[in-house]
Amino acid sequence: MRVYADTSFFVSWLYVKDIHHGRARHWFSTHAREEWIVSPWSEFETINSVRSLCVRSPGPSREYAEGLRRFFKRLFVEGPLERAEVDWDIVLRDAAQISAAHAAIRKPIYCTWPSWNK
Repeated sequence: MRVYADTSFFVSWLYVKDIHHGRARHWFSTHAREEWIVSPWSEFETINSVRSLCVRSPGPSREYAEGLRRFFKRLFVEGPLERAEVDWDIVLRDAAQISAAHAAIRKPIYCTWPSWNK
């Protein structure tokens, strides 16, 4: 079986204080021998999400988050995680289209602080 886990799963699995850590850890351990495919976007988003935990209170230290990042990266070398190959031209084109569509429907946010609107 191929597993395409999303960012929320990886964050729950990596971060022991996450409310779903136990469930994610159990699921991973029962599927550790499966083929785990991770997109570059999911890899980036997972690391970025782990880093963003540092600003929560109480959150992990920067050193702890860095340790999780290194551990996550090592899983691509030692297994079971595999990087999905992507066509970057298609990825960037699709990202630009999604961004343009989002920008077209998003209303601008104006700050009411006087010095910011000058």
